[in-house]
Amino acid sequence: MLKKNVNISELAARLGLSKGSVSRILNDPQAPFAPETRRRVMAMAAELEYRPNAIARALATGQTGSVAFWLRDLSTTYNAHVAQAFETQIEAAGYHLFIRLYGGGGEDDGKPFPQMTPENADGIVTHGAPPRGWTSMAQSASRPAPLVLTGAIMDPEAIDWVGIDFYGVSRAAVEHLLAPGRKRVALLTPHNMRDDRRVAYMDVMAEAGLPPEVIEAGGESRSDVRRSLAEYIDAHGYPEAMFCHNDDAAIAACRVLRDLGLQTPGDVALVGCDGIEDIEYLTTPLSTIVLPIDEMCALAWRYLKRRMQEPDAPPQRITLQPALALRASSGVS
Repeated sequence: MLKKNVNISELAARLGLSKGSVSRILNDPQAPFAPETRRRVMAMAAELEYRPNAIARALATGQTGSVAFWLRDLSTTYNAHVAQAFETQIEAAGYHLFIRLYGGGGEDDGKPFPQMTPENADGIVTHGAPPRGWTSMAQSASRPAPLVLTGAIMDPEAIDWVGIDFYGVSRAAVEHLLAPGRKRVALLTPHNMRDDRRVAYMDVMAEAGLPPEVIEAGGESRSDVRRSLAEYIDAHGYPEAMFCHNDDAAIAACRVLRDLGLQTPGDVALVGCDGIEDIEYLTTPLSTIVLPIDEMCALAWRYLKRRMQEPDAPPQRITLQPALALRASSGVS
């Protein structure tokens, strides 16, 4: 026999409180109630396994208790890490997260941005959406919702964003690979990806008077990169070094080089980007750009909370700086 759900009226009766007071305590962490009263309500709700009716709560409070997180896909370890880090932030505040994948490739892939609406969320954080995506989101929303952008590509028209500056640290990575006198330094990147990592690479190669060598993979998964890189090396030989768009690409490159009997960094030096945990388990420690993922997600949640509470607050914008961690894969002992 199915267990009957306890409703808020029954919960209030057990506590000897009004239904309105119990509802406010459960739905608003900032509601002005004594700590002991709040503790009693939360303890009784847990004991009776109370589950709020999301529709009723939305009608009563105008809030869903949910936050939407929009990102392109979960095919890379980095994106999965970002989603998990943001979920950790909002769950600690008593909100629920739901994830929407908007698909598509790089900024210039030519694919239309999907029409997505925020009816089921009190606020939205989007990660890595190109500027045209932000515009489409704003235009498609039938009910405006607070929106915070995060990632590498920031739109100056957006009100709130937490950006990461890839340009300077990417320049440093490419200059590091060129420093021993290497001439053939390649960029390993997904097809049509046009961001500051690519811009920095092209600028440094031009300043050094060297021809760029861009190896474009068919996708961002490790299997896509492995296949594309193996085909490229078979047709063109191998470069002296590679600056990889992300750590997943660098891990795939390590596999390809090992399959070919090539040594890292002796034959091919590598620098990745992201700083994911997986690289700690490679035989040769990977040089990489370590991104401030946890800080980015914490700030995005802080900005979103303020925007939900103060719709007319001034713009909130910050650009975070990643760090270049040099290890054995690029010749640093």
